[in-house]
Amino acid sequence: IVPKAMQRTAINMITFQDRQTAIMQWIDIAAAFADAETTRRSINRGSAEYNPFLGRRPSAARTYTTLLTVGFSYATMTQVIQDRVERPRPFTLGITTMAAVSHAYVAYHNTTVCPGNTLCVAQPVN
Repeated sequence: IVPKAMQRTAINMITFQDRQTAIMQWIDIAAAFADAETTRRSINRGSAEYNPFLGRRPSAARTYTTLLTVGFSYATMTQVIQDRVERPRPFTLGITTMAAVSHAYVAYHNTTVCPGNTLCVAQPVN
């Protein structure tokens, strides 16, 4: 059974009933997708993953499933806040900003771990 907040999130993301919320939700998903894609590319070049939910060498399916689930969770939190907090909402963009900035930072980090198409060289363990 899907919680009602998740149902409302999915419906709003498809129908854009609340346009501002839908845009914020899609930003959450896009940020998580960028993180998943750069994680997958970095792992394919030989780097190791440090996210405990993914493991050291996660498959592409596990990477996308886990990180897009996180993105959808942020989208659902955005939906709940928009539904329950009275207007004016002083922190309307709070969850979306946190999700986008954190995933964007991790996506950037993933591109710098093994830049270009070079293979990663394992760092010595001290």
